[in-house]
Amino acid sequence: MGLVLKSGELLIPPFDRTLAGTTALRLIEYAEEVLIPAGILKGVKREHIKLKDAKEQSKEVMMLGGNTCVPILKWDDTVISEKPGPVTLNVQRFFNEVRKRSER
Repeated sequence: MGLVLKSGELLIPPFDRTLAGTTALRLIEYAEEVLIPAGILKGVKREHIKLKDAKEQSKEVMMLGGNTCVPILKWDDTVISEKPGPVTLNVQRFFNEVRKRSER
C-alpha cells in the first residue's frame, strides 16, 4: 500500500509486518528518480502510520502488487478522493510501461 499524504509525501510502511514487494521498491525508486524531481511529490517516507491517521492524512491511496497500482478512492466510510490523483496516475502509467517491457 502507498499513501500520498496531504503534506505531499509518499508514505510506504516498512516491510517488518509485510513481505518486501518489488512493486513497492520500484515505486520508491520511481518516486525518488522521477516524481520528486518533477515536483509531483515532496519526498518519500518509510514509517508506520495508524489507521485513523492514514485515513485523515491521505489525499491518495493505492494498492500495489504485481507491477500494478490500483487507486483506493473510498476507505471504509472515508472518501479519500473523487478520482485518482496525479501520483496514482503517474504510477499507473509507469507500471503499464514496466509490464509492456517485460512482455517483449
